[in-house]
Formats: sequence, structure tokens, C-alpha cells
Amino acid sequence: MNRGAIQKMKFAPNKGNLKLLILYANGVDIVDLKLADCKPIAQLKSPQDIAKIVDIDWASADTPVLATDDGCIRIMDLKLSLCSSSIDNYAYEEPVSCVAFLECELAQRMQLILSAPFWKTPESLQVSCADGFKEDEVKLVNEQLSMMRTEVLSSRDGPLKVADRCLRAAWLMGDQASVDFWTVADYYIRVAALDTNKPKDEKSKNALFHTESTCAPDLKRTPRHPELPPLDTCYDVLCDAYSYQKQQLERVWMYEWKRGDYQHTKRVVERLILLGETDRAVQLLLETDLDNQNYYTDAIKACLISTIQSTGAAQSTIKLVATNLIANGKIWEGVQLLCLIGKGLDGCRYLMSYNQWQSAVWLAKSTLSPDETYEVVRKFSDHQYSIGRKNQAVLLMLSMGRFERVLETLLLLGQNANAGLLLLAYLEFAELKDSIDKTLVETVVSRFCNYAGSMGCTLARDAMKTLVTSAN
Repeated sequence: MNRGAIQKMKFAPNKGNLKLLILYANGVDIVDLKLADCKPIAQLKSPQDIAKIVDIDWASADTPVLATDDGCIRIMDLKLSLCSSSIDNYAYEEPVSCVAFLECELAQRMQLILSAPFWKTPESLQVSCADGFKEDEVKLVNEQLSMMRTEVLSSRDGPLKVADRCLRAAWLMGDQASVDFWTVADYYIRVAALDTNKPKDEKSKNALFHTESTCAPDLKRTPRHPELPPLDTCYDVLCDAYSYQKQQLERVWMYEWKRGDYQHTKRVVERLILLGETDRAVQLLLETDLDNQNYYTDAIKACLISTIQSTGAAQSTIKLVATNLIANGKIWEGVQLLCLIGKGLDGCRYLMSYNQWQSAVWLAKSTLSPDETYEVVRKFSDHQYSIGRKNQAVLLMLSMGRFERVLETLLLLGQNANAGLLLLAYLEFAELKDSIDKTLVETVVSRFCNYAGSMGCTLARDAMKTLVTSAN
């Protein structure tokens, strides 16, 4: 077939690939120059088979790409018989909400409308120019709002708490970072309120550890607030200490159940020792086969674990050996010895000094007392902030109950809306009203009001001042 003049040719990528894509006025051919006759291995007529082709290229060694005059880029197979279709060929039965189509600033203002309890009720979620939007923006935002399930912003039991509403708004907007922030914030604000309400005698009775000892302490924990559903396991180190330790114990039991070779068993034993499950660790060590080259070492280790003494001389010796092991690169072996004599915090410090932050936090959250855990997690939070992971640092601060520090950090990051809403969520609980510095409250309110004013919404600014004044 006479194709006429060649408009463009393009060789396929990769060395030794001699497939040639040729564009003519009335279609395209694919020719493999390795074949003796050099006949086309695939042809496509235009506009009979497809819209007029205006350009050609290769996406990969066997994937040609055609640009057509209907504004589409079609990804073809090597036989030019299958291709991707234009999105215009599909019609959805219902319009689809996609906030990502909006400009970033517009989406942020829209999320604030959904989150702020004083701005719009779920029954009147339509914006106007009075809300700080331009005329062309009003239509775009209202279209998106009309397609959202805004009924989730209301409850039969009455108005939602601020944190709960912010969480649902983040879910509607598809903002995963905000979903994580408000999930963690909501949980730990409730924890702070329950801690404040709990009598002192009950606090001491419901201590984090059953016992504390300088030698092989009992690390079993009890839940501080069993009436409060814990965070999901996906939040990992952000979970409360009891839930986190429970997760780690469940994992190590699962690993033990599925253990196969010696190396697998060895890792299980290490975790059991660190988690204080010394009896089970000894049993597994004694199960080492006699013909295993590590039998003698494991037997000695089992004897050591079983006969740990709390005398000063014994502890000094073990600590010296642990320090020497760590100095010689056997970090986890040394940390295990430190945990056996109740020096888990020292083990965490060594891990942090060797830049093993995740391991240090794991050990702290799994085994240490509240004050010691706080020290390790605080340092980890500062480390995360210093390396640029500021959002993760904020979540860690929330998990420690450092709400004032969180507010200050949000202001530094320019997240004035989140800072204002978090302050409102915190002050909703009467028992927490006096725990935030008044100067910081004024700063947060001022920044939020300036932010709302910059968007042209005086309603939000005035309502924020009124709410905070009434809360105080």
C-alpha cells in the first residue's frame, strides 16, 4: 500500500531494538528492520481506524504512543490493535467529587469551612462571597460541597466535638495527613481530660507497671483508660504504652508460632528478653540442638538469665560487659544485658547514640516507665523535627501530651488554622482550660483571626474570639 510521504520516524528504545515507528499522512506503520523483507508488522489507518494522528513516540520498547487531533494521547500495543481510551468516552452516572481539582488555597479554605464548628452547619454548607470567596470560586466550591457526604458532619446526639468534626472534614477532603493529625489529637485530648478527672488514689492504683525492680522488672502493663478505644495499630509508636506493648507481645508470639530455622528462633529470643518474657526465652534457649554450634553459648545465656542477681557487684559486672559488647559493635547483645538488669533506659541511650532511633523508641514504648519513655520519645520527636519530618514530630508531641509545644510548632510551620482549631478542641473540655498558657492562647487566637481575615471572612474571626473568650 502506498502511504505517501513520511512525516516522522522514531526508533524504539533499548540497544539492539530495531523496531521503527513511521508516521504518514494517512496512518502509522511499525517496521522491524531485523526482518529480511522489512515489511510492516503492524499498520493503522487514519482517520478510518482512529482519529487523525499528529505525533508519535515510544513509551517503552514495545509500547508505541500516538497523539491524535482530538486531544488524546493513546498508548498502543505492538500490533496497534489495542489502546487506551479517551476519558471523554466515559460518562459517569453521577458527578464525582474531587477536591484535588481545586487550587490548593481554595481547597484549604474549603476544608476550614467544613472543620470550623462556628462557620457553617451541615444543613447550610453552601458558601457565598461573604465567606471570602470570589464569584467564580463560589460555584466551584458549592459544586464540590453538593457532591460530598456532608451529613457525616452532624450527629443525632448533638453537635460534634471540634476534633471529631475536623477529623470527618479531613476524611471528606481526602487529606490523609489531617486525618492522622486529628485522629491522634482527638485521642490524646480525651486521655488528658480523663487523667485530669481521675482521683489521685486511683492513679496510683492503676500504675503503668505492676512492679518496678532494679533487676529483671515485671514489665506487664495495665490500661490507663480501658473505657477509651485505643488508636489503630497502624499508628504504631503513636499508640499508648499499654496498647503498643500488647501489639509487640502479640507479634512476638506470632513469630514464635511460625519460627522455623535457628536464626528465626534467635530473633524471637532476643525480642522475648527485651520484652521481659525471660521464662519463655530460657525455654527456647534450652531447646537448641546439641549438634548446633551455638548450643554452648545458648546454654550459658539461659543460665545467666535464670540466675541474674540484684547485688551491686553483679549488676556492675553485667553493665561493664554490656558496655564492652556495644563498643565492639554487638549493640543488641549489650542492650539485652542492660534490659536484664533493669537498665533499659541506658540501652535506649546507646541505641540513639548509634542513630538507631526507631529501635530506641520501640524499646522505650515496650518496656520503660512513663517518665523514661517520655524522655526517649521527646528526643526522637526533636530528631524528627531536625531532619525535616515536622509532621511526624508534631504527632509524636501529641502522643506525649505536649499540647503547648504542638501549638507553638504549628504556629512556626504557618499552620494557623490547625493551631486555632486544636486550641478550640482542647478548651472544649472544662478540666483542661487552665492548663494552657494564657499568652499562648492569645497568640494562637490572634494568628487564626489574621488568617481568617486574610481570606476575607470576618465571621470566622469574630466567632473565634467569642468562643475562646467564653471558654476562658
